[in-house]
Amino acid sequence: MTALQWVRFMESSAQLIGIDTNVLARYLVQDDQQQAAQASAFLESLNAHKKGYISVIVLIELIWLLRRVYNQSRSQVAMILDELLAIDTLVFEHQALVLQALAIYHTMSSDFSDLLIHKINQQQGCVYTVTFDKGAVNKAGMTKLQ
Repeated sequence: MTALQWVRFMESSAQLIGIDTNVLARYLVQDDQQQAAQASAFLESLNAHKKGYISVIVLIELIWLLRRVYNQSRSQVAMILDELLAIDTLVFEHQALVLQALAIYHTMSSDFSDLLIHKINQQQGCVYTVTFDKGAVNKAGMTKLQ
């Protein structure tokens, strides 16, 4: 078995633990002392054999929460996402698409959720994604439903 095959085998044999939005939020914003301590202890306990799993729903909820409730700027949110995606004990649903959407989010004013929806739909074979949202048409590449 090559070293690369061994790494892939080890990654595939990792136990995944789903993480809800509120756990990530407590870890990031540290606004509730007890829950923040619990979230930090849990996330710091993750390792190569026990990884945290973050769904796209949790990611979108987290972005909404950071922007609307905690008044984080787009650049702050992008930095937080960059840091989360760099943590090797976290596994993200559609990780490659999340990275693509984040790269665009860094450079354009489109909503991250619109970018990710469009990217996921493209991967699933959709010819285009229809919307009534002018911003999603102009900034995320969706098609206006007429």
